Amino acid sequence: MTESRSLIAEKKQQRLVEMSEPELSKQVTVTSPNGLHLRPLEMLVSLARQYKSSIEIIKDNERIDGKSMMEGLALISGQGTQMTVIAKGKDAEEALDALAKLFASDFAEPSAKPPSSS
Repeated sequence: MTESRSLIAEKKQQRLVEMSEPELSKQVTVTSPNGLHLRPLEMLVSLARQYKSSIEIIKDNERIDGKSMMEGLALISGQGTQMTVIAKGKDAEEALDALAKLFASDFAEPSAKPPSSS
């Protein structure tokens, strides 16, 4: 019985800490001529998963988990679509900056080094 009360108290404390963390947001626009399709979506989800903060994305009044590929399918859209990226947690600002840069880069993949000629 004491263990269960201790667990409940611990969960309440964890929720209070989460509630006190700031929620930051940035408006982003899909600028790629190809829009946001599966490859860039995978890049977005993969990047979001690198952060401890919760990441949510709002498109057309639908709020989805930015770390979920399944939920992310709702984000597939054409060029010019505006979305809001929301991050909440200790690394929220860093996460938002990285995700905004990904949108701004048109989801460009890092260029591969050309093979060296020996």
